[in-house]
Amino acid sequence: MLINVVQKAQGLFQDFPAVADSATAKQLALANPLFSWHATYTTRQHKKIVLLVNDACMLTVVLTDVNAKNRQQLATRFWAQLEEIWQYNNLPPADFDLYRRVAKPWETNRTVTRSRVGRMNDTGAMLTSLLEDGPARDEAELAIRLTQGMRKDDAGHYHTGRDLAADLAAANMQWHPVVAVPAPPKESVEFGPAVAQLQALQKTCDDLSVTADLEELDKLTAQIQAANTTLLENFDQALTGEVSAKTKTSYLRELTFYLNEFLAYRYVTILDDDAAGVDELLLHGVSVTEAKRIRTALRRLYRLLAQQNLVTEDFASTAREIMSNTLDEDWFQF
Repeated sequence: MLINVVQKAQGLFQDFPAVADSATAKQLALANPLFSWHATYTTRQHKKIVLLVNDACMLTVVLTDVNAKNRQQLATRFWAQLEEIWQYNNLPPADFDLYRRVAKPWETNRTVTRSRVGRMNDTGAMLTSLLEDGPARDEAELAIRLTQGMRKDDAGHYHTGRDLAADLAAANMQWHPVVAVPAPPKESVEFGPAVAQLQALQKTCDDLSVTADLEELDKLTAQIQAANTTLLENFDQALTGEVSAKTKTSYLRELTFYLNEFLAYRYVTILDDDAAGVDELLLHGVSVTEAKRIRTALRRLYRLLAQQNLVTEDFASTAREIMSNTLDEDWFQF
C-alpha cells in the first residue's frame, strides 16, 4: 500500500519503509488509487492527529494523539480502525481480508498530485470542524463521520459513503500495472544551414577593410545576430528532453548575451577561434561566475556542432585548448 505523506508529516512516518523509486511509485499510485492514501496531520490541544484519506473512495482514517513514542504503531492502528469502518458500513469481512492482503504492507512516498492533496486538505478542514463543533469524539467516530461525506475522484466523479460497497467490491481488489508509454523518437536537429550562414559571415568579418563605413558594419552585426538567433533556435530544439527546462533557459540566456551582445559587436562569430576565449569578458565587467556559466553553455553548443561534423578537428582541438585554460584549469572534451 502506498502512503503518500505531506512534507510536514514525514517525520511521523519515518519508521516505515520508503518506496524504492518515487517517480515509479507515483505512477503506480495514479494507476491504483484504491491502494493509495494521502496522509497529513493536524494539532489539537498540543497533540497530533493523523489523517489518512483514500485516493479512490471515501475511506478515511483518523488516528489521535500520535507522537514519537507511538508512531511505530500507526500501521497497526490504521488497519484496526479501517476494519471498524468496514464493519460499520456492512461491507463483507472477507473483502476486508482481501483488501489487506492485496494492498500489502505500507510503503511511504511523497504526495502524488495537487488534486489528491486538495481532497485531503478538504477532508482535513471537515475534521477540524468536527473537532471544534460539539463534544469530543473518539477517533473511530471521527473517521466514520468523515467516511460518510462526499468528494471527487481523479476523473471528477463524486463518491459518497453510499458508494463504498461498489468502490470496494472484490472485483476491484487488484493492482493495475503501470503501462510505460515509449517516448517518440527524437528528430535530429539540423544545424547545417545556420552554420553555413555563419561561415559566410565569418569570412566577411575576416575580410573587413579598416575603411569599412559604419552602415556596413551595423549591417554585418545585424546579420551575425540574425544567424545566431537561428543557431540558438536549433540549440533550443536539440536540448529539449536532454536537460531540464531551467538549464536550457540558462544556456540560451547566456549564449544570447555572449553571441549577440558581445561577439557580434566585435564582428566575431562562434566559428572564430577567438569565440572560445570567454575570459575576455572579465575585462568588460562580467563576473567570473557569469563568465563560467557562459563557458559551460558554449561548451555544450560546440559539442553539438562537433557531433554533426560542422566544425573541423583543428577548430575543435583549438577550442578545447582555449577553454581548458580559461577561468580555471579543468578540461572539457566535446
